[in-house]
Amino acid sequence: MSMTLTEAASILTNYIRVHWSDEKLAHIFAFAQDGHMSFGNACACFLGVDTSTTLHTSNCSKAHYLTRKYPNGILNPRDENVWQVENAYWWLSDPPIHEQENRTRHFIALLEAEIRRRDSLKAPVCVTPVSNDSEVLTYVK
Repeated sequence: MSMTLTEAASILTNYIRVHWSDEKLAHIFAFAQDGHMSFGNACACFLGVDTSTTLHTSNCSKAHYLTRKYPNGILNPRDENVWQVENAYWWLSDPPIHEQENRTRHFIALLEAEIRRRDSLKAPVCVTPVSNDSEVLTYVK
């Protein structure tokens, strides 16, 4: 299934908003900035970092990835979430070949936008009173 860069970013953003804590987002952001994300590496692709308790690039059984993609040891094509986010991560590169530099650049931009969005939700809202009338109190943001 092909998709546009915008569609891919939307799928990944929605997944991240539902499944990743602020801490996980920060750790994966740093991992990506350090150049460790890799579509061809089960431990360092989107699902690999999503399912891993410790971010790494190699030397593991890949059980964290395989359990998510192949529950009970059987390929589960019905888990649309798994296939959709993996496909979306693939399409972050244009063209979607093993062009990891573009994919990583787009992924980092996507993570930065989500971090800014979350930070803005935590920021206090500053309001200025326009009127101190006890019956009518209006505010201007």
